[in-house]
Amino acid sequence: MSRIVMIAPVKELSVALTEVATELHVEVETYEGAMDAGLEILRSLTGPEVDVVISRGGTADFLAANSTIPVINLNISFYDIMIGCEK
Repeated sequence: MSRIVMIAPVKELSVALTEVATELHVEVETYEGAMDAGLEILRSLTGPEVDVVISRGGTADFLAANSTIPVINLNISFYDIMIGCEK
């Protein structure tokens, strides 16, 4: 089984991803930390090798530039924000 780690720069993103992962029956470890703090979390993880990291924005870019682990950048668009406001 793949080890998927989410490093969220803000708590709301961490909560949202946890909800989606639960609905999809996918195990995702979630942590909160932006930029340097996120990298420190990633480097401090023990156990099985991390297969992929999910993050967003500058934190995702920073993790990708400073780690050999593949990083998925969650892009949030203006449309996503408008839909969220509508709800």
